[in-house]
Amino acid sequence: MELAELVAEPEFRRRIRQMAQRAAEDRAAGPSGDDASAGQATATAVASKAGEAVAAGIDPASAQAAPIVDGLVAGYAGFRGESDGPELRRWLVEMIATFADPRAERYWQLLATINGWPATPSSVPAWEWFRAALEAPLKAPDEKR
Repeated sequence: MELAELVAEPEFRRRIRQMAQRAAEDRAAGPSGDDASAGQATATAVASKAGEAVAAGIDPASAQAAPIVDGLVAGYAGFRGESDGPELRRWLVEMIATFADPRAERYWQLLATINGWPATPSSVPAWEWFRAALEAPLKAPDEKR
């Protein structure tokens, strides 16, 4: 019943279309090769490292967050064949804004239940932390992290 209610929401369907379109655009513009496994490994690192930061109560705007963020960005830089810089960090903020949607995560959790797939823990809080940490220097440009 919950799944039916979720997919009946026009805003949810719009968001899923937006996610699909963004994923196709990023694939077309991104690096070629065995991207699926490298991309998955990078996403897993975010869920793990940023998830640990959330669990530890690390403020995303703190100096303690900076090395975590730098390491995660370095993973994306390597995966995308780019260097760390404002353009990559803006891309990450936009990507997270598109994909870190609790409703989409819940959709996949419900499908997993229906299909007997292994349950996966929530990663949205980790992604939201990562996004906040990426945006923190933009919000306070005169402050050091």
